[in-house]
Amino acid sequence: MNRTKRRSWLVTGTVIASVAVLLAYPFDTTVVPEWKIRIVDATSKPVPNVTVREQWRNHSVEFHGHNEDRTTDSDGYVSFPRRTVRASLIFRGIGWAVAHLNVHGESGPKASALVLGDYLTSSDPDYSPEKPSPEVIVVRPQQ
Repeated sequence: MNRTKRRSWLVTGTVIASVAVLLAYPFDTTVVPEWKIRIVDATSKPVPNVTVREQWRNHSVEFHGHNEDRTTDSDGYVSFPRRTVRASLIFRGIGWAVAHLNVHGESGPKASALVLGDYLTSSDPDYSPEKPSPEVIVVRPQQ
């Protein structure tokens, strides 16, 4: 094999290997940004010491969702950290295709904050990238 062909094969092999590594390397993407929420009643009075559950999942990449419970402070505030998912471009492409082929399935990142206990939520507790995350959730006692 002459020198030019050998060099051509080396360049081609290097490019193919680089693309394969890029497609297979997992990287982080934010599912839900850091989220600080205030839980209040119908009179805008803070609801302290109530459990709030954050549920999150990127439906295009993950097969199962996640959740974490935290308790509001004395002013009704609860904070959740930024949530991420780690996946390669190959896996993201496959996940996107599967999510879009499933007519009843969801796609992309979604999250919600659920106030647990004897409360009904009277405001939207859901997050998606298309809209701002709720900063206040209004609840009322369950009767």
